[in-house]
Amino acid sequence: MKNHNPFPRSIARNPALRFSVVLLVVGVLIGLFLPRWTYRTEDQNAEVASAKPVSGRVSPESHSFSNQHEIAPEMTVAKAAASPQSGQKWRVWMEELTGSMPASEESRKLGKLPEAEIQKYLAANSSDPDAWIAAAYLREGKPSFREAALRFPGDPAIQARMAISTDDPTERRSAIEKLRAADPDNAMGDYLSAFDHLKQGRQSEALQDLAASLNKTDVDDFTAQLFPAFTEAHLSAGFEGVDAEVAALASIPREGLSQLSNLSKQLKNLQATSHAETATAIRSAGLTLGQNLQSGKHELLIDQLVGMAIEKQFLNPSSDTSRLNEIAIEQAEIQRLVKTLPARLLQASPSIVAGYMERFKTLGERQAMQWLEMQTSQDEKP
Repeated sequence: MKNHNPFPRSIARNPALRFSVVLLVVGVLIGLFLPRWTYRTEDQNAEVASAKPVSGRVSPESHSFSNQHEIAPEMTVAKAAASPQSGQKWRVWMEELTGSMPASEESRKLGKLPEAEIQKYLAANSSDPDAWIAAAYLREGKPSFREAALRFPGDPAIQARMAISTDDPTERRSAIEKLRAADPDNAMGDYLSAFDHLKQGRQSEALQDLAASLNKTDVDDFTAQLFPAFTEAHLSAGFEGVDAEVAALASIPREGLSQLSNLSKQLKNLQATSHAETATAIRSAGLTLGQNLQSGKHELLIDQLVGMAIEKQFLNPSSDTSRLNEIAIEQAEIQRLVKTLPARLLQASPSIVAGYMERFKTLGERQAMQWLEMQTSQDEKP
């Protein structure tokens, strides 16, 4: 199975603003567990899994979930580019988009490519469904996935994008059902269906969708698997190295994560007006959704932060104090790491940035940020 923001709509439509938010809140650069970017060996997987402590999460079922706290071990990384300027424009973009420098025309256009470059990229990758998704987002204006859906009707990532983006209710329902059929173990289809039913006032149908989601631990909006296609499109357009990866990250909206966040709010409202048995079932579904977004597969911090926010909505302040305290500690640690991330990346050498990226791809965002903190803290010592 292929692997896997809550940005307000105004941010999702503004690539430069979205990129700035990503830099400050998520980290930088690339997604994790990408089919074409997963370099972690079986031994590394076992090492990371065994090191993760079990948390005290309140589970609607009997299993628990885990957070990762360990610092990334030493590993061999690729050498930095011979020229310090090669693929290093991202440093200027970061300074511009975080307010250290006035924004340039180039940084304002991040997230979009000229149509000629898009056509060139599609010509070389016409058989790749992910390339058609990338092309839709990289064009000016609202993305359309109808042509991609016609070419690849059984591709779940395309159907997910259709379900999220279309304004046509019939088209949305069709895409949701195609997604569920193509990827039946993925709860994303159930959640999108429940969200759609709730918006239409069909509460009983939404509850059936939630019941179908309870035994599924995979919640995949396909963002991670799309990252290579966005990167390749930017490489094709002349971006180099890290620049291509940063520009790719600026290009991928996270509407799926935003819809999960909105779904949780609707569920919380529905829980407040439901009888006891239904309210308990809704709480179980809400906890499951929030916890699954914090599971091992979701090692991007933005997914984990949204998962924590969702889980907190369904925790009882009087009886779930241990878990609430644990979440508060986790959030504070993430905020501490994220707050200093832009400055640490800007001061880091190209080889340190390469090490950060390698750990980001193979061991996860948290570990990469901890390792970067260690490296740059050493540089700060007198």
